[in-house]
Amino acid sequence: EAPVAEHPQRTALVDVLVERGMIASGRVRVLEVGAGLGYVAKDVIARLRDAGREVQYTIAELSPALAKAQRERVGDAATWVE
Repeated sequence: EAPVAEHPQRTALVDVLVERGMIASGRVRVLEVGAGLGYVAKDVIARLRDAGREVQYTIAELSPALAKAQRERVGDAATWVE
């Protein structure tokens, strides 16, 4: 799996929002609906943490197979809505 730097499209929005001061310091709450295989979630969590934010990331996923892949990729860095 390639590092975040090799896939800047995964975190472009986060980068712009942080750069412009549009993401408050402290805790950030994110809800991702339909997180695919979890690559974006993993990279967004990492980028927000690198920017000094405490991340509360929640994924809503209907597909059991995709939720399994997300859990393998993201681990305990997120929670899931069942």
